[in-house]
Amino acid sequence: MSKREKIIIVVMIAACIFAAANFTGFLDPAKEGPSSKAEMEEIDSFSTALSQQIMQKSLSRTDIHTLKLAQEQWHGNPFQMPETVEPLEELPGEMDEADESGSIQYIYSGYIKAGNRILCIINGMEYESGEYLGEYRVTEITPKKVIAAKNDREIVLLLAE
Repeated sequence: MSKREKIIIVVMIAACIFAAANFTGFLDPAKEGPSSKAEMEEIDSFSTALSQQIMQKSLSRTDIHTLKLAQEQWHGNPFQMPETVEPLEELPGEMDEADESGSIQYIYSGYIKAGNRILCIINGMEYESGEYLGEYRVTEITPKKVIAAKNDREIVLLLAE
């Protein structure tokens, strides 16, 4: 064993001895408690005055409502993920805009590469490869174009500048 390893082992043993002595209370001089009866009376009067002040304060309507709700039985676990997630309904004109012919117009407006993630921004929403854009599945994302496919049909969206 080298000299360096011996020093590390000695320091580790000393640290373990110190931790054990500190944990058992052997080195803690504060374990004695109040030194006089006057200190004990002062602590007692302080705690009594503090509890009286707390009792005299009135609770606001919000505090009372919160306390009542906290006491009621909760229905279900608010942190549990739902087993089935229903898709959100699209608001007209928010996600996809149809042109005069009735087909949906997609506008590819941005490309983001963060680490190994590649995202495209289409109609203001972010998509990764494999996600669905309406009925189309995004298959390829490049800085200049996005390719989305549905069955045998592919659409190519060029970057709008």
